[in-house]
Formats: sequence, structure tokens, C-alpha cells
Amino acid sequence: MRSRAHSRALVAVLLRSALVGCVATVVDELESMAFSDADATANALPFSAAAAGPTAYGPGPCDGQFRGASWCDTSKPFKQRAAALVATLSVNEKAGLFSNDAAAIPRLEIPRYNWWNEALHGVARSGVATSFPQVIGLAASFNKSLFHLVGDVTSTEARGKNNNRSVPWWNHGLTLWTPNINVYRDPRWGRGHETPGEDPTVAREYATAYVRGLQGEHRVYLKTAACLKHLGTYSAEAGRMSFAAVVSAQDMEDTYLPAFASGVEDGRAAGLMCSYSAETFGRGSRGPGSPQQGGAVPSCANQGLLSDLARGRWGFDGYITSDCGGTAGVAGSHAYTSGVEETVAAVMGAGMDLDCGSYMNRERMAPLLGRPDVARLGDAALVRLFHVQMRLGFFDARENVPWGSYGPEVVDTAAHRRLAREAADQSLVLLKNGPAADGGAPPPPRVGG
Repeated sequence: MRSRAHSRALVAVLLRSALVGCVATVVDELESMAFSDADATANALPFSAAAAGPTAYGPGPCDGQFRGASWCDTSKPFKQRAAALVATLSVNEKAGLFSNDAAAIPRLEIPRYNWWNEALHGVARSGVATSFPQVIGLAASFNKSLFHLVGDVTSTEARGKNNNRSVPWWNHGLTLWTPNINVYRDPRWGRGHETPGEDPTVAREYATAYVRGLQGEHRVYLKTAACLKHLGTYSAEAGRMSFAAVVSAQDMEDTYLPAFASGVEDGRAAGLMCSYSAETFGRGSRGPGSPQQGGAVPSCANQGLLSDLARGRWGFDGYITSDCGGTAGVAGSHAYTSGVEETVAAVMGAGMDLDCGSYMNRERMAPLLGRPDVARLGDAALVRLFHVQMRLGFFDARENVPWGSYGPEVVDTAAHRRLAREAADQSLVLLKNGPAADGGAPPPPRVGG
């Protein structure tokens, strides 16, 4: 047990570090205090050390007979390589790539890949990993350096757990569907703990710092690919598949969109997820929404959001996925479209690239790709998807990717646990009861009088 004096000193250090926003300050001062032997071991380790050396993995798509193919030519830009790869594919091969569980292409030695992985506060959905505080707690530290460092360590562990490209399962990829940066406007939502809270400025700062931590600062490769979610006005759980938000342009610009704008413009996020909701902001790829929805357009068919705003004004250059089951909701819950053909054309025309679920499976997409408009949209979507995979190093030699040899040795290390504890300490909020004029919060009212 720590002494009271030690606890008071610790609180003072944490408060100072939160004010100056510098993790280095708290690390330096914590190391000067008395800790156990386990703590001393943790302090001696760097946060992202690959202590046990490189891990051996199997070959990638460009390590064998296709080494000389145009899509494997490392002297060319990734986008050019991605376009060359898409041009090589048959219609049937393309048709299996629009769901989160993307099919293998055996002819080109490209393995199956599942785009869906989570890293809200660590990558612990597929076995052991360091678990950090829930986002609403971490955001309460108001420490941008800490947001970035937690993102960096999370991506290190994601590499350590998921560098093996031969594992195609859910929650085993390097495309992380995080952070959730929706504004927490109503405590009845039920998922507010996933978000940075109710303040758009805090959400904006969190989005930028966490995404840059997840993706790294390398000039060529992504460490992992972050995905900002859920674009639109999503902050309700009951009736979430059919909710139609009546929202003004001012409220969108002032409240709902700043975090997404910063996550793209400053964080350079590689992914976006459109929400289950519909909104009266933007423009639909097939016109306004249904009368029963008050004209609100489903987010995944909102060309004003996905193309005009995200890809246009913000300069987004990544992929856009639906939330899971969200594509089906465009036709079903929102009654915006009728049938598979119309729905696929609507969401892809709006700018969506990937369907989480089975709505855009091979059986449905193969005949639809016979339509010239869908074929054109499909090729553009696949170039964006392969572009992200190439930025992650999937088509390059592992020795060229800075984190390509990471393995279990970088997962759940003593140093990472120390950071998780530090993050938890900094998330504490101390309230003072008393008159508001003295900077305190009023005591809770008595029950029954």
C-alpha cells in the first residue's frame, strides 16, 4: 500500500501533467517515487520495445511468382499499383471483395482478409492485450500527449497480434474500426463511454491525437489504419437502425462534424464509417429521403456527407465502410431504396466502398458489376481498398515495413501495463462540493425534502 504522502504527491503530479499535457512529465516524476520491483522492471522498458526480436511469418502476395508484377513494383506510387491490381481482376474476383470478410484471390496469391477489427481502448477482443481506460475516462485527462501515446501502444500491440497475414478471422486485421467520436448528447444512449464526451472540441483533439498514434508518422507506411465512426448524427441506440435526425446545418458544423473534420484533415485517418442514422443534412445520391423519414437521407447513401464533404472539402483519401447491417437498412429501416440493385447503386454512388455484413456479397455483386455505372463505382472502391492495404505493407517485403516483424513479444508488456495504469490515474476527476462561486459543485439534493 502506498502512504498518504505518496498518494498526495501522485495526485499532484497527475494534475500538473494533465494541465501541461505532457506524458513525459508524469513519467519522469513517477519514476522518482518508490515503486515495487514489478514497477521498477516496467520503468526500465521502452513503451513499444520489440524485446524478443523479429517473428517469422509466411510470404506475402509479392514475395513469390508475382514479384515482378506491376502491382508489386515498389518504385510506383501505391495508388498506381492498386489500380494495376484492380485492372487484373475478373468480375467474379472483384465481386468477392465488397464485404468486410473479403475473399481470397488464389490466382494472385492474395489471402482472404477481414476488415473488421476493434481497438477502442486496446486490442483485447481476440485474446490477451493491454486494456486501457474507456475513452470517456481517458478524455477526462485532457492530455493530448496521452491520447497519442495510448494510440501508439495500441497499434504496436495490433501489429504484434495481427501481423500474420494468413489469419483471416474477425478481429485479426490491421484495419481498426476506431475511434468512436460521436458527441455524447444524451446519457440514455448507452454507448457514451466509448466516446470522448459531450464537448466537440475535446472530441476533435482526441480524434486527431489518437488517430495519429494508431497510424504512426512514417512517410510511406501506415502502422495501422484508423476508422472514424460513426459519420453523421449517431448518438442513440434504441431504434438506431431507423433513426432520422432533424438537424440544422449549424448544429452539424458546430457539434457533430468538427471531430470528423479534424480526424481527417489533421489526423489523416485512413477510414470512415457511415452510421445507421439518417439526417436532414447533406444530399442523397438518389434525392431526398422518404416522407416517413421527413426527407432525411441515410448516412451511407448521403453523397453530401461522404463525397462532397469528406472526400471533397476535407480531402479524405481512404475507404468508407458501412456499419454492420447498415447497407440493408438503407432499403429496409429507412425505406430510401427498393431492392438490392437500387441500394447498391445508391450507397456506392454516395461514396461507400465496403459493406460490413453480407448484403454486398459475391452472389449479388457479380451480376451488378455487369452494369457500367456499378462497374465504374466498384473499380474506384476497390482501388481505395487496395490502396489502404498497400499503405499497411500487405504487398511489400516485411523488412521494408517498420513494424512488419512485430509479434507476441510486444503485446501486454510490463511497460504497456504501466501506461494503462498511468492513463487510469490521469482519468480521475476530483469534484469539490461547495458554492459554485468558490469553484465547487453544489451538493446533491436531499431525497424527500
